[in-house]
Amino acid sequence: MSTSVKQVTTVVDLIAQSAYDLWRSKEFQNMVGSETIPEREQDRIFNELEVTGLGLLALAGEELLDTKLVDKAVDKFIETLRSYSIEEEFIDQWRLLISSRFDEFSRDYQEALTIAEEWKEFQEDEYLRMSWAKVETLTIDSVTHIRKGKINPEDPLWIIIRRWLVVLNGIILQKLAGRKKQKMKKKFTN
Repeated sequence: MSTSVKQVTTVVDLIAQSAYDLWRSKEFQNMVGSETIPEREQDRIFNELEVTGLGLLALAGEELLDTKLVDKAVDKFIETLRSYSIEEEFIDQWRLLISSRFDEFSRDYQEALTIAEEWKEFQEDEYLRMSWAKVETLTIDSVTHIRKGKINPEDPLWIIIRRWLVVLNGIILQKLAGRKKQKMKKKFTN
């Protein structure tokens, strides 16, 4: 089953909605102290969620998509920003942020894959190793950026972001590779 531009467009819309839903949740709002931080800081945190979701699509794209479809996904996201009347100056900043984060995510993902290569838990399951590497990479990078590098291993934000990414990863894989995902699912349930 080849992935179409329409499927990728649908996934970008799902990512944007998912990031918004997470941002609006009481649990997340409490974690970041949204009532006590300026609107600009709230926007920055929300932007980190969106770029993290897009990063998950980009990393899934390394498995399932060609580079052109990942580029189309970014273009779709930028179109969505324009439809909200975002000024071109900010669109340019978004492009830079996306490019920078995708480079970071890709490097960190490759490192996570390498680290997990020797782990007994992943010896016979490449799919699980890749899923774990995506979710952990993006959890670490997202929390680090949201917290501006001031991270605490006990921060409950780790759990919230990780849980969101696990669910979002499943949705992305289902939307992009439905039949392939079903075959993998059987493997885990038997």
